Amino acid sequence: TRRGEILGGSFKEGLRILHPDGSVERLDETNGLAHNWAYCVFEDREGTVWIGTGNGGLHALNPRRVTMVDAPDHWRSSAVLSVAPAADGGLWIGTEGGGVYRLQQGAITHLPPSEGIWQAVANSVLEDRRGRLWVGTWSSGLRYLENDEFQPAYAASAGRNVVLSVFEARAGDIWVGTRGGA
Repeated sequence: TRRGEILGGSFKEGLRILHPDGSVERLDETNGLAHNWAYCVFEDREGTVWIGTGNGGLHALNPRRVTMVDAPDHWRSSAVLSVAPAADGGLWIGTEGGGVYRLQQGAITHLPPSEGIWQAVANSVLEDRRGRLWVGTWSSGLRYLENDEFQPAYAASAGRNVVLSVFEARAGDIWVGTRGGA
């Protein structure tokens, strides 16, 4: 395969996968195949391995493309509303009631609670090119992180207190989409 595996079908023992590290994996009726006779095997250009079985039909073996990520506190039972890249390769995550999280090198941290984000609803998160984190909130307007505290970017007023999106233009200007318009 493209990943360097060797695949071998058998008459009674399903499919064997020899991985580049020398480990062997068996795929048969106990863990996914409908029949243990793996008659033919083919890898297509997208990396899907097709297995023709005796009396079990055709099977498609796909590498797992979805990884589940969960915070230690389960996002405080909140919906994830926004995900944005961090300059260091991590992610910023905004939630509906749990505030802001950071995923960095597999570890998830929760930004300390702050009086600056009322109700901890982070509709939109953005790290600009200068490394400043911006958070669009449900009722506290636009906030930015400075010295581990969320500061208001402007005085929140009716129509501008609900920030739904934050975007950085090529020139570095920060655009804000609010319930009252941009």
